[in-house]
Amino acid sequence: MEQFLLNKLGVGYLTLPNSLKDKDMSKTKSWIMNMEEHVWDAIEEGWSSLEDVQSYVADHMSPVDKDYVKSVYNELIESEHSPRLLL
Repeated sequence: MEQFLLNKLGVGYLTLPNSLKDKDMSKTKSWIMNMEEHVWDAIEEGWSSLEDVQSYVADHMSPVDKDYVKSVYNELIESEHSPRLLL
């Protein structure tokens, strides 16, 4: 597996599946953004536990990096300044 440094949320390294490592970075960025959007969607739809959010993301896309979903989830839940969560 390759690692991709992700500074957007300051969560450190994201492990990329082997199926993505040879594709160009724009596709990888789209994959990451899709995971983030599905985490947002799950939270906005009322899924509150990490396990539920990971299942929601896995139901809506593949492959999924569960560790990255966990990092995004934790960042969003802990953030008091997230405008979308305040809606």
